[in-house]
Amino acid sequence: MLGLRSVFLCVFCVFVLTQASAGFGQASQPIAHNGVIDLRAWDFSDKNGVIPLQGEWRFAWRQFINPEIPKGENAFSFVDVPHRWRGARFNDGVSDGRGYGTYYLRVLLPDNAPRLALKSPGLTYATATYINGELIRMAGKPGADKAREQPYYIVDAFQLPSSASRGEVLDIVIHISNHIHARGGMIAKIELGSVRDVMTAHKRYQAFVIAMVSAMLAITGYCLVIYCTRRAFKAPLYFALFLFSLAAHIGVSKGVFVEILPFISGLTLLRVEYLAIIFGPFAGYLFIASLYPHIFHKLVTRAITTYTFITAFSVFAMNAYQYSSLVTLYQAGLLLTLLTTIIGLALAAHRRLDDAILLFGGLCISFVALAVGIYAQHLTGAPSWLIVYVSLLTNILAQAITLGRQLTRTMQRTERLGVKLKEANERLEARVTERTRQLDKALEKANLASHAKSEFLAAMSHEIRTPMNGVIGMTEAVLDGNLPVKQRENIQVIRQSAKSLMVILNDILDISKIEAGKMTLETRPFNLQTVIDSTLALWKEPISQKGLALKTQIDGDISGYVLGDEIRLGQVLSNIISNACKFTQKGHINVLVKARDIDAKKQLEFRIEDTGTGIKRESVEQVFKAFAQEDQSISRRHGGTGLGLPICVQLTGLMGGELNYDSGYEDGAAFVLSLTLETAAKPKAITQTEDKTIRQEPRRLKLLIAEDNTINRKVLRALLAKMPFDLSFVHDGFDAVNLAQTAAFDIILMDIQMPNMGGVEATQAIRAGTGPNVSTPVIAVTANAMTGDKEAYMHAGMNGFVSKPINPKDLIEAISQASKSCAKDNNANHIAKTG
Repeated sequence: MLGLRSVFLCVFCVFVLTQASAGFGQASQPIAHNGVIDLRAWDFSDKNGVIPLQGEWRFAWRQFINPEIPKGENAFSFVDVPHRWRGARFNDGVSDGRGYGTYYLRVLLPDNAPRLALKSPGLTYATATYINGELIRMAGKPGADKAREQPYYIVDAFQLPSSASRGEVLDIVIHISNHIHARGGMIAKIELGSVRDVMTAHKRYQAFVIAMVSAMLAITGYCLVIYCTRRAFKAPLYFALFLFSLAAHIGVSKGVFVEILPFISGLTLLRVEYLAIIFGPFAGYLFIASLYPHIFHKLVTRAITTYTFITAFSVFAMNAYQYSSLVTLYQAGLLLTLLTTIIGLALAAHRRLDDAILLFGGLCISFVALAVGIYAQHLTGAPSWLIVYVSLLTNILAQAITLGRQLTRTMQRTERLGVKLKEANERLEARVTERTRQLDKALEKANLASHAKSEFLAAMSHEIRTPMNGVIGMTEAVLDGNLPVKQRENIQVIRQSAKSLMVILNDILDISKIEAGKMTLETRPFNLQTVIDSTLALWKEPISQKGLALKTQIDGDISGYVLGDEIRLGQVLSNIISNACKFTQKGHINVLVKARDIDAKKQLEFRIEDTGTGIKRESVEQVFKAFAQEDQSISRRHGGTGLGLPICVQLTGLMGGELNYDSGYEDGAAFVLSLTLETAAKPKAITQTEDKTIRQEPRRLKLLIAEDNTINRKVLRALLAKMPFDLSFVHDGFDAVNLAQTAAFDIILMDIQMPNMGGVEATQAIRAGTGPNVSTPVIAVTANAMTGDKEAYMHAGMNGFVSKPINPKDLIEAISQASKSCAKDNNANHIAKTG
């Protein structure tokens, strides 16, 4: 309340002082009567010798009277100057502010009059000034219509001819035309005085205006630079816009830009002036609101913003006469914006916010001065610019001081924050160091855990594969004989169960390899048709036994060769077909293959569809996770570990493809495997010798078998008993080395984990010795099947690898390959000796 009382008190005091000053000036100065002003008693040499030529002038509406000897006295009427056309009543009615006419005043001069000069601050919008019939000054070009008029507005002062000062009478004739603006006429008093007083005062005035505009523009640039360095702080930007608007308005209205930028049209400058009136208060409001965002409500800011842009649009959309007619509306908006800002600052000052009292005082002065200036403009036709500009400078100074203090506080806060940030960084670095140390320990523990996991998997693989080797090997041996039908069926059940257990074991090992990043794929040419046929052949009988139909459809050419890992591709296809067979009770299983050749590559799409239960859409992601199934009841009904699909996804990713589930297929389940492989040429045919089996070997091979497990020895004896082999068994690596030093063997089958001496150490000892078996092929027969095991055994000097449980076909193939290699080496040695 105290702030509002102060505002109204200031307004009242300034108004009273203005009126008293105006009344005193009017009482002490001569005034024109009937178009004549008598200055014969006026002292132009006095310090207040400049006199406004106010009072009754002769005026001819819509006529340009000859200035040499004003004739046609009947054409003139008398008007009081300052004289605004808008709203004035003439012979043809009430004027809308547009038109043209002639002003005429006779001035009676004293005998000792000095050389005189005139100042014309308010002649709008094109004028020609004549003194004693001589053209002295022309601003633009007056015209009887808009086409012939050249509008030009400038606050001007000019010297009169020396002859005019020596005469007794000064006839002033002014032609004025205005066809673009709503405010035509002689809206301000013309002043007459000595050249020294008028021109000096005018130059000082112009220097003051230019200095003020230049300072505003300089501060504008400085504030923009500050804003560019700290864009989060928008107060400098708004203050720069406020100063720029004020500089634009002052520069245009006081004629500075007209003289500096003569190439810009008067209409353009007029539009700039009105836009400055609109955007100046708006930018000032935004500046204050940015300093105290919690004081000014967002709805108020939106209302002011909406008003500003609507009025600005009106200036662009309307012609000069239309938007200049709305000057009262613009001034009302200006005052309302200022009043809103003052009220907000009063609240900020009441809350004792930083610099609010300083801004409040400066803005109150500006509000009072603008109110007085607008009132004076409507009362006398011209605003009190000196009061307005001094108040604006006061407001600008208050805002500049506030902005500087705000920036200083911001820098101080920044420095304090910098110190705190440095301290926080030091604490953070200490924490990071400690955390790094903890992470190193955790990583060490994780590595130890991973190593322990790998050792555990290796041990479990060995311990499980060893008895499984006995189960599968002995069932194979038994099934190789003549058995009654019932017993054969029972033994086949045992063999199938053991193989199912091996599938689970292999899945666990595969997922462990993939998670450890140790799964590697081979890249070699293979035939797509062969892989597909062999996979379908593997599942043809199980699918048929369930009463299901296996359908295939090939779209494209799959007869060629591609580069990739045929075993892993077959594993993925087999696993998906296995799931289809497992979860389908009736109907069919479709295998659709599409192949397209593009740029030496073959794009493949394998689609496996079934008519089973399918997978719910919300459970699709779940089935692709390790050890997860759609629901736990599935594992009870169908069995399985839930590793098949995750392994397929990982293997497909390693091959550069994708495995997806088609949720749009509603008849069951549909998996789509997309893969792109490079095409390859057909491998060169291997020269085939006569197909001789081991049974047709010309001599019996002598095999040394190192195996510590009794069951595994029985399995090997049973598998190899029918072959043309002479078998010698030892129980550990130490015995194998001793026997290899005394007797020659064709092949050595070496277990890896044995007491006293393992298989790797035994092989290295044989290779390092001088006995007859230094170059004898050694085949590792082991339950160790982890990644890297085979490579380690080959590096130790072994020649082949067969994993347990032993597949008889793989064992015979390994022995055959080793036998051929040994035969080639013997032939080479024989040729070298005889040669």
